[in-house]
Amino acid sequence: MLMPEKRRRSNYIIIALTILIYTVFYIHDGAVLGVDTAGYQNLVLAREPGYSLLIRLFLVIFGERYYAKVLVLCQMLLACTATCLLTFAVERIWKLACVSTCIVWGIQIAFLLLCRFGSGRGAIYPSIVLTEGVTYSLYFLFIKAMLQLNQEMSKERLAEVVIYCILMMFVRSQLIVTFLGLIAIYFFKAVCRQIPWKIWFFIISSSLAGILLVTCADKLYTQILYGVSTGVVGSNSFFFVSGIYGAQDTDIELFENEEERLIFTEIYETCQVEGLNVQYAGDGFMEGIEHYAECFDTIKFTIAQPYMMKYYEKQGMDDPIEREIATDAIFKKMGIPLFRDNIAIKMKLSAQDFIRGMMRTIAKSSPMLIPFVIIAYGCFVFMMIGLFHTQQDSMTAWAGLFVLLMLAGNTLAVTLLIFAEPRYLLYNTVPFYMMGYLMLRQMIRDRKGVRADDSGIVSDHME
Repeated sequence: MLMPEKRRRSNYIIIALTILIYTVFYIHDGAVLGVDTAGYQNLVLAREPGYSLLIRLFLVIFGERYYAKVLVLCQMLLACTATCLLTFAVERIWKLACVSTCIVWGIQIAFLLLCRFGSGRGAIYPSIVLTEGVTYSLYFLFIKAMLQLNQEMSKERLAEVVIYCILMMFVRSQLIVTFLGLIAIYFFKAVCRQIPWKIWFFIISSSLAGILLVTCADKLYTQILYGVSTGVVGSNSFFFVSGIYGAQDTDIELFENEEERLIFTEIYETCQVEGLNVQYAGDGFMEGIEHYAECFDTIKFTIAQPYMMKYYEKQGMDDPIEREIATDAIFKKMGIPLFRDNIAIKMKLSAQDFIRGMMRTIAKSSPMLIPFVIIAYGCFVFMMIGLFHTQQDSMTAWAGLFVLLMLAGNTLAVTLLIFAEPRYLLYNTVPFYMMGYLMLRQMIRDRKGVRADDSGIVSDHME
């Protein structure tokens, strides 16, 4: 093992290189505005409050000319911090030598480079004025805190994890899966008698309190801003869009109200003309989900939402916020029976999309990479089971299980609610490869008889 002064020197080098890399990206790419940036900038009711308020704060302080540059600079600093803190936390938990520490750090930098040069995005996430500019960094800090909680169960560690979950959910509601992942992994620990059940009940109560806090904050945000306590709206469009995509003309019989029958007919016929319906999807295994993914945003943003906004405007609703709330309400009222009637189509598409999403999380979506993906997941599960077999309270195995649960849970949530869009999936790319390396390292150490410091809970300060 390295001497402490050598370790400090290598860590200073990692910090310097991390700052240098992010600085180069900042200078070269600058601040990149995304398609959804305007929605956050204008405090649109359908956008989560966290990032909208952050943009508003920077707009007030730095003005429209400079806010994006300063905001992206802060996102870069957050990303630098998350990269270094995750690296050094893993180094301390597993007592890594310099080479292993560099590998853990290198996995994060490789992900950064792949996002920049291996996609058509043309920028790393911290360079873009979108929620992912902060949520990816917060997610890595969440993983860091979870790994530390996995090693040392304490109220302070749990509080840190819950705070990260709250921040992420406040910025992007999809990341409620972090709360669910926390609950799930400690449920399994309680079942396996790694922790007392009273600790799990404390964890679930803390998680539910965090979710309730974010929900109340959403409602308070819309109440202060618009005078309505609805919270953010727009999620009900999922039912309507999925239902319309799988609908047939006979589905008009689901609606007795003449207004609803008119709305269904107008939107359904427009989708038919544009070929935005399941009847126009191909017969191949992935052709259906590819067609659904291409159609989803078009149906929602180009056809359904504009139609309903104009419809309610003709009905005398002059307030755009009132129209937005009414649109969300009608999408729920009409969408649920439509979705229920066509749920078999959606479940089939989601099952296909889940497979594609699991692939996209760890590799580029290409038929050529299918063998690699199968081998990668197979090796991950094999190593995790092997470590559990060797030592049931293996800290490394439990960390691997947590990462796998988060990966599968996030993929399932995304593919059920939207479709396998990479930017919603790649949160678990770095944790997957990082834990894969750490499990491989631990298995090698086990074979050599080096078993120290891999017990599940080093200490318990929850009492």
